[in-house]
Amino acid sequence: MTLQRFLFLFLSITSFLTALDPGKTITQYSVQVWDMDRGLPGNSVLAVRQTRDGYLWIGTQAGLVRFDGLNSEVYTRDKIPQLKDNVIRALYEDEEGTLWIGTFSGGLTRYTEGEFTTYPVTKFKSLFRISAIAEDRWGNLCIGSITEGLTCLKNDKLTTYTTKEGLPDNQVRFIHKDEKGDLWIVTAAGIVKLLEPGKFRVYASQDLLPYFITSCYYEGDTEDLWVGTNMKGLFRLKNGTITSYGIKSGIAHPTINYLYRDSMKNLWIGTDGG
Repeated sequence: MTLQRFLFLFLSITSFLTALDPGKTITQYSVQVWDMDRGLPGNSVLAVRQTRDGYLWIGTQAGLVRFDGLNSEVYTRDKIPQLKDNVIRALYEDEEGTLWIGTFSGGLTRYTEGEFTTYPVTKFKSLFRISAIAEDRWGNLCIGSITEGLTCLKNDKLTTYTTKEGLPDNQVRFIHKDEKGDLWIVTAAGIVKLLEPGKFRVYASQDLLPYFITSCYYEGDTEDLWVGTNMKGLFRLKNGTITSYGIKSGIAHPTINYLYRDSMKNLWIGTDGG
């Protein structure tokens, strides 16, 4: 699920994947590559987030990067003691402008006003192997873990939800926040929609549950739920009908790692190769 090199469409840092003309192909844009030779601490990019101040934050397997379009500043645990792990798996900016940094084995780190603060794994076991972060409509910061389910943080209080509370599986792979602010949580055994803190509705069709689900995207205007899988391609669920898309449909690889729709209604499909 890593990008071996970080591709940046040379439009401007403030319009990254937000308003590309759907009538043009990717080859009609100028593409530049940022890698270890150009400031990244590692070539495996695991997370990207642009904050409202214009900076692009990049999580790699060897540290965190703040990029302004020209220059990179690298943060590692050697440089920032509060950062307990260099493997950055998730990045999220909340409504107050705080950047949240999810690590593989070092817990959850908060960055605000130039200061780093960490909720370490040694104290908070549920923050181990963080995979995704998003804020729900009730002001909870929801943190997905590959092994520990879903943990919600509010007012420095942590509440964890697992299969006991209705998750299909404790392996949370991805969290998608749709246009209405609803959270869709992808687990290893299915997709759930967060109805309210601690209450979930299984949304994936039984026909998809045998597949290893990797990502999802819900289009509120069309009520389409797009589901990415491991080695089984892309599926669209609408009104109980399933449509599948694979290599023959033009998908570069049958493993779908990420789905994103820009403001021009283009659906971007990140695959495991090709």
